[in-house]
Amino acid sequence: MNSLRALYPLAVALTVSGQVVAQEEATGEWEEWDNWEEGSAEEEKSLPLHGFLEQSWGQRTQTDPLLDDGTLADSRARLEWTPSAARVQFKLNGDLYYDGVTADWEAEVREASALYSPAANIDLKLGRQPLTWGTGDYLFINDQFAKDWQSFFSGRDDEYLKAPQDALRASWYGTGVNLELVWMPRFTPDRSINGERFSFFSPQLGQQIAADFSVDKPSADEVAARVFWRRNSSEFALYGYQGYQGTPDMHPVAGPVHPRLNVWGGSLRRPLAGGLFNIEVGYLDNQYTPDQWRALVGYERELITNLTAGGQLYLERYDSEPQPSQFATPPEYLPARSRSVVTTRLTYSAMRGTLIWSLFAFHSPSDRDGYLRPSVDWRYSDKWQWTLGGNLFYGREDYTFFGQFDRADNVYLRLKYSF
Repeated sequence: MNSLRALYPLAVALTVSGQVVAQEEATGEWEEWDNWEEGSAEEEKSLPLHGFLEQSWGQRTQTDPLLDDGTLADSRARLEWTPSAARVQFKLNGDLYYDGVTADWEAEVREASALYSPAANIDLKLGRQPLTWGTGDYLFINDQFAKDWQSFFSGRDDEYLKAPQDALRASWYGTGVNLELVWMPRFTPDRSINGERFSFFSPQLGQQIAADFSVDKPSADEVAARVFWRRNSSEFALYGYQGYQGTPDMHPVAGPVHPRLNVWGGSLRRPLAGGLFNIEVGYLDNQYTPDQWRALVGYERELITNLTAGGQLYLERYDSEPQPSQFATPPEYLPARSRSVVTTRLTYSAMRGTLIWSLFAFHSPSDRDGYLRPSVDWRYSDKWQWTLGGNLFYGREDYTFFGQFDRADNVYLRLKYSF
């Protein structure tokens, strides 16, 4: 844990050095203040306030005896405000919505952050914000930031896959190498499948359940770091993370817990044969279960005009054979030592890019299960947008990752008005 925290003084030093540059530029800024006040009437009237209204519906395509048929029923209002003052840029956006599935009103601040640049090559972003990095498409190795899998499986916009977190993100851009440090004062768990919208398989009970349960989350912090650089047309990155596993595991004594987790890895992305090639690897050091290697290789390119295809091969392997005592799981439901997943993405745009047809497919040859995400997105105008899609699962066994959601198949429709 101390290895990443040892980088804190570097972030502080960068900030202090940036203050010198900021002070030298301050006089010029005050001299320009009068000119700023005398801006055009049109600029004074403009208010950086935007947002949207969205209505969404989702329905299960087959019966799950443990749950109702509705999977999505949001009536949502979003406000986004991006004011700025002096050298600070603020970003505020939040949602107020009625969730028809749970019959509750919900309010969430998606982002409330301040971006300050004490120097031309330093950015400090403080507050609530979504966090992401890595090269995978819907596959995450070194990106251990919080995810919202309930939103992902029910058909909400892809934006909601990334759950917001309270964090300080410090970025330093050098001539040959760049550094990002992220400190999250409190661990933020994934919004995992918990029985609220979709049932899941319980290895301990040997059956499908929809019990809405909660897990005590650690109150400690998380730390993540990324070093990245370019060489010619190639992008390289090294990653580190120290915190906790976002999705809980079942401990034989403590019950459901978020085990401590360290992750170290790297990635490469570069053009290749008219497309974009990427590779990413990571080593996961888990508190309770065997350590695990994860790797993915991906490639994407335009096949013909307006038709883009992409594919990924994802592999994971434990250092040793999983044991029942490590997973609190009967032997017949233990995860395999190795797992593989193949993904395919097809995207076709028509009508000058206002109509987008998309299909994303996961298939696991090792688990013999998979997940399909077809969608059609029609941007009728600058203000109106329709999205129709589905989440379709299959699998031979009820206890594999995708197979357990075989009764979670759903279709959804979203209507959005932006302003």
